[in-house]
Amino acid sequence: MPEEAVAPAVTPVPAATPGVAPAAGPTAVPAARDSREAPAPGPAAVPLTAAQEASLRGRLEAKFPRGLWIRLIAYLFVGHLFAGFLYLLFELGSRRG
Repeated sequence: MPEEAVAPAVTPVPAATPGVAPAAGPTAVPAARDSREAPAPGPAAVPLTAAQEASLRGRLEAKFPRGLWIRLIAYLFVGHLFAGFLYLLFELGSRRG
């Protein structure tokens, strides 16, 4: 009996839909959005109440310890004194020459 040649089974591939990513796989790449599409709506900005703002301010102040504030103020004061001293030196130096 002669053996008949069997054609390999071919599965039809569905047409790609614009804006829809193919099934996820190790090499799947997300589909690019059409630049004419409207952006996805996000949550609306809600203004903070006075209590929430005070709480936020308190948490922000709690992040920086008291010692850090003292050093910051001291460094700013000393830095300005040093800058003033340099300015004075340049002023006096320009008058001599």
